[in-house]
Amino acid sequence: MISAVLSDLDAQRPTEFPQHMFKQRAKADQHKWMSLSLCLCLVSGAFLSSCGSTSEMKSSAASRPQSNWFEFKTSTEHLVEGNNYFKKGEYAKAEVSYRKALEKDSNNPTAKNNLGVILNELGKYDEAIPILQEAITTDNKNAIAHYVLGKALNQKQRFDEAFNEAKLATELDPTDPIGWRTLGEASLGRGDIDTAISAFQQAISLDDTHDLSHHRLAQALAIKGDVDGQIDEERNALELNPNNIDARLSLAIALTNQGKRDDAIAELKQVLQIDPKNNAAQSLYQELKISTRPVPTD
Repeated sequence: MISAVLSDLDAQRPTEFPQHMFKQRAKADQHKWMSLSLCLCLVSGAFLSSCGSTSEMKSSAASRPQSNWFEFKTSTEHLVEGNNYFKKGEYAKAEVSYRKALEKDSNNPTAKNNLGVILNELGKYDEAIPILQEAITTDNKNAIAHYVLGKALNQKQRFDEAFNEAKLATELDPTDPIGWRTLGEASLGRGDIDTAISAFQQAISLDDTHDLSHHRLAQALAIKGDVDGQIDEERNALELNPNNIDARLSLAIALTNQGKRDDAIAELKQVLQIDPKNNAAQSLYQELKISTRPVPTD
């Protein structure tokens, strides 16, 4: 509207006109410029009335969440950001990024899966379970979602459900050792020792560098009564991770059961060097020290 008025003025303004017409023309121009000024005032007034006063505008801006003003990231960008945080071990930040990805796209199965993984790593099992179940509903061929759900269910001692999820994970991807290890854990929880041994052995055949697989296999063999097998697997675990206190303590117990008390005491000393307040190690150490003292003669 403003440009139309200006164009109209330019179109009607002659390059030259007689002096006696100047005053008349000036008055006409004055009326048009007054009209233009009025138009500008009306436009400005309408704008200001719609926005409110300057103080009101500042107040409104201050009341808005600043984080949302320049939030232009897509769901995929939040997902990539979360993955980068995950790689750096910054799980809390990764959780925030994955949740933002789901705010942008609530049906993103990868974001749901990754959020479930992070929640499981953070020990938030009650939150992880429904998220992973949603991820599986969206994509039921995702082996990782199945075994991570199985791990969370194991932590809640829901071993039958965990077994089903882990078993399905191994069927979808038989090359992933974590799926087999999760199946072994669920089988131990259910009391199915033979299946547990088989699952842990399969996990080790795929990846023999994970000390936990050896340690959990050792525990299953101990329940089965295979003490020699237990000792071998505990030693394998400790070769991979000398600071695995659980494996070293279990080895000390196995050696005690075999009557190798000096060897057991040596293992317990190492446990107590790492964890001086370990009650189980202290108790067994004192018991073994007392039993090895020479009996006084009369």
